[in-house]
Amino acid sequence: MATDVTAEFLATAGRWVRYASKFEGELRRTLGDELFDQQQTDRREMISAIQEGLLSRALFEGTKAT
Repeated sequence: MATDVTAEFLATAGRWVRYASKFEGELRRTLGDELFDQQQTDRREMISAIQEGLLSRALFEGTKAT
């Protein structure tokens, strides 16, 4: 069985961007400017791809045949 969790993932990606921005100073000191900027760029690109219908997320469940 597959469950579409794209909406939940979009919300999560949005929170990643917001909270990383909130703690930007500390994260830049810990990660460095280059890694922080790349992570934020990657997250924003994920959000755009989801909104454009290019990216989705699904949860797959199965049972083991006995």
